[in-house]
Amino acid sequence: MSKLIIRTDSQGDGHFAAPRGYRLHYGVDYQWRPGEVVPAFLPGRVNRIIFPYADDKLFMGLEIVNDTFVLWQLYIDPLGGIIGKAVDRGDIIGAAQDLSRRYGSGMINHIHVQVYINPQVLFGG
Repeated sequence: MSKLIIRTDSQGDGHFAAPRGYRLHYGVDYQWRPGEVVPAFLPGRVNRIIFPYADDKLFMGLEIVNDTFVLWQLYIDPLGGIIGKAVDRGDIIGAAQDLSRRYGSGMINHIHVQVYINPQVLFGG
């Protein structure tokens, strides 16, 4: 993976825990060009397609799962047949979507990466 650059623009900040009105941003937005291939950030099984916006099924992402975490990578056109496949870190899982179709030119194009950790890995039980 090449150097990752976090998005900051007139629409907001892509850092973890950046303010989003009444809530916080629980992922990281990495700058990515529309159509550029996107690798899996961590290994696991591609569990499902997820839709970040209930009102717009054009935008999607993937959920990758293993015993330690659930990983969401959003704003990706998934590769055909990727659901149910095991992937390693760095395997191509899709291509970045063009966010200007939703946000116009004021937002830098990016993918969103968010990780949920299994508490048992941290605390036992």
